[in-house]
Amino acid sequence: MQTQSSWQPIIWREWRHCADPDYAERLFELVADGPVGFGARLSLTLFNALAGAALAVLAGGLISFTWAFLQHFIWAGGLIGAIIGIWQGRQLTWRNWLERLSANAPVGSLGRLIAGLLALGLMSGIILGPIAWLLGLGLFWTVGAMINWLNQGLTDQPRTSLDDRRWWFWWRSRPHPLHVEAALHLASEHSLADQAVWAEPLRQIEVGQWLTLPSERLVRQLWSNDWIERFTARHTLLRLGDRAIAALQPLTQGQETPLQRTAVWLIESIERQPAPVMISR
Repeated sequence: MQTQSSWQPIIWREWRHCADPDYAERLFELVADGPVGFGARLSLTLFNALAGAALAVLAGGLISFTWAFLQHFIWAGGLIGAIIGIWQGRQLTWRNWLERLSANAPVGSLGRLIAGLLALGLMSGIILGPIAWLLGLGLFWTVGAMINWLNQGLTDQPRTSLDDRRWWFWWRSRPHPLHVEAALHLASEHSLADQAVWAEPLRQIEVGQWLTLPSERLVRQLWSNDWIERFTARHTLLRLGDRAIAALQPLTQGQETPLQRTAVWLIESIERQPAPVMISR
């Protein structure tokens, strides 16, 4: 049975799971400046409302810490935060959204510190009540906003990728390479800049399928310093089918490395017939 999908989710899934960072950077540029969906805009609005309410608790606490007084500050702060979230979400792109979430993702020593403070806030909520939870979650999001703002101030150039992809779209499996090719053909039609990047790699795949290149040579090409050569080698090996499995098998042995994961993925893709998918613009 044929299913329908747009090309953007396929690119995002490939970006999330691929083991080639140079290739991932080019994939990211294809989709990063597209608008986010309703779920992301709603999440931004809710998180900003939490942050506004938490800051209102701190401001109101300077005057009085009674619930009868603070509740008015909390509602006002939450409403202001939600309005700011709605305004920010109107032109929110995936690049902006993932950069914003990265500021709160527990990556590295700073991330562990933030995660520890969040856990401390949740424990405090058990002892001190819901106000502590509101403060913990709201200030956690606020600190992330400050980190993101400081990061943007350090450079005028937009980020071309994210340092750690494991936090994003982990619930979706990697697409079949043939689906990726179809999505790349559609994606490259969207701008001259994208065509300049992807026209040659896609052309080499088309040419490679008519040439009788030895699989051993293509496997050696997986070590190339040129991301285009690595990309075309992967997709040409796929087209060789069972002939490529014997050459790929030695790479699947031993310690797990990006190359080992690539070899396993190629063998699984060769052995798995992709389900028919109609990819739309």
